[in-house]
Amino acid sequence: MIEFGIVMEASPGYTARLAREIEALGFDLLLCPDTQCLSPDPLAQLALAAQTTTRLRLGTGVTNPVTRDVSVSATAFGTLQAESNGRAICGIGRGDSSAAHAGLRNGTTAQLRTFVERLRAYQKGETVDRNGTASKLRWLDSVAITPVPIDIACTGPRTIEMAVDVGDRISFAVGSAPERIEWAMNVARARLAATGRARDSLSIGAYVNL
Repeated sequence: MIEFGIVMEASPGYTARLAREIEALGFDLLLCPDTQCLSPDPLAQLALAAQTTTRLRLGTGVTNPVTRDVSVSATAFGTLQAESNGRAICGIGRGDSSAAHAGLRNGTTAQLRTFVERLRAYQKGETVDRNGTASKLRWLDSVAITPVPIDIACTGPRTIEMAVDVGDRISFAVGSAPERIEWAMNVARARLAATGRARDSLSIGAYVNL
């Protein structure tokens, strides 16, 4: 199945209305960047957009493992999942702009993998070991939600391979040149073959600037 999405900065007072219009235009996904110094908070705005739409998938394009603790992110996305009746997506990358504007380094591929694995565990209601502390989203006991699909934005070969290993979806961020997309697909296909993961278990897409 082919999906088309749009990345739009959250716009307080307008996001919900624009989401309704984007859905009416036939788009499948609306993603808002999570870069705190450059645009408003996406998750609160996407929760409002959930109230004005019925079909549109709603998520971040992208959040990161640096500026938010994984338990905070797990709760935020779980809340959006509940508000949208299962239409939330967690788009996540290494955090270039959000980290840079806070004087921080972006996340490593290993850090991103750990974040994704912990985020998934939290959303399954599992207990996560956080420096010797048993950490769990206890509020999930009273709210029935399915875990949010995790879409990993990736550029380099190591991150693509990691995304193939642990992502539900991956989105290449390598530009729109066909040869670059083909290269990224070849890296992903090789990793699928090496690990034995079924191709139909992973959605693959790309961010394309227009």
